[in-house]
Formats: sequence, C-alpha cells, structure tokens
Amino acid sequence: MTEESMIQHLYDQIDRLISMQSTMLTIVGVLFTLIIAVFAFFQWRINNRDQEVIIKSAKEELLSNLIQNYNLLGINENQHKLEQNIEENEKEFKNIKDTLHNLNNKQRELELRIKVNELSIKQYLVIEKDIMDNAEHFKEVNNKKRETLLSIIFDFGEDELLGELKKPLAEKLFHIVMVHSKEKMSYRDFIKKYSNEQEKERSF
Repeated sequence: MTEESMIQHLYDQIDRLISMQSTMLTIVGVLFTLIIAVFAFFQWRINNRDQEVIIKSAKEELLSNLIQNYNLLGINENQHKLEQNIEENEKEFKNIKDTLHNLNNKQRELELRIKVNELSIKQYLVIEKDIMDNAEHFKEVNNKKRETLLSIIFDFGEDELLGELKKPLAEKLFHIVMVHSKEKMSYRDFIKKYSNEQEKERSF
C-alpha cells in the first residue's frame, strides 16, 4: 500500500468517526431534549396541582379568618334583618302617606263644605233681610213681592247639591213670611204649590 493510499484510508476513517460522532451527538441531543420536555411537562402538572391546592387552602383559610375575626355570618344575618326592617318601614311609610293623602282630601272637602255653608248662610241672610224689608206689604192680598220671595225660598230649599242643608233654612224663611202675611198656608201646601208650578214651567 502506498503512502497516499494510507493517508486516504486514514482520512476515510476519520470522516466515518466524525459522522458517527455527529450522529451520536444528534441522537443524544434529541433524547436529552425529550427527557427535558417530559420532565418539564410533569413539573408543570405538579406545579399546577400545587397551585390549585395552595389557592384553595388560602381561600378556605381567608374565609375562616373572616368568619372568626369579623363575624361574617353575623354581618350577613344583620344585613338580612336590615333589609327586612327597610321593607317594613317602606310599607309603614306608604300607609302613612296614604293616610295623609286621605286626610288632605277630607280637609279639602271640609274646607269646601265650610265655604259652601258660609255662602248658604249669606244667601239666607240676604233673603231674610229682603223679607223684613217688605214685611209691611205682606198684609196685602196677592202681594207680588211676597209671591216672588216665596218662589226664591222654594228654590233656595230645593238646591240639588245642598238640599239637606238648605231645607231647614228655607222652612224657617217660609215661617217668617207667614208670620207677616195676611194669606196663610202650611209648609206642605207651599212645597206642593211651587213644585207644581216648576213642573208646569218645565213642560213648556
């Protein structure tokens, strides 16, 4: 074998060794990477489980501390009682408000009634004064002023809205006229007479 052939043979051997070494290193690198990846995966699983356990334990411990140190259950119970009290107070306030509204309505009705009564009394006094001013003429037969006043008295007593209030006043006015009149009649005949006259007027 010549010297050149030996050198070439050595080069070939060296190339094969380098190729084998590279292959081995690649295989070892892949295996090492796989081992590291598997280790990292299990480590990650273990860490996640540990974190869940730690978080759960921390929550339970925190809740326990809140209940023990700050009476958390008592706060919830008090909150429930407070909500009940608020609801009851709201109902009571609504009842009071409704009562006040009814009282205000009654007060307005009473004030209106008083004003109407005042007007009725004033009207009564005006008619009474007119009667007294003309009392001397009622001794005449068929006195027109007397008949006019009797008609006014009848209308006064037959007020559709205030009949119950005005009827006694109208009867009193009628008797005042009768005291000074020559022509007498009963209150019943008076009502009957002027009722018939009103019906005749309506028929026309």
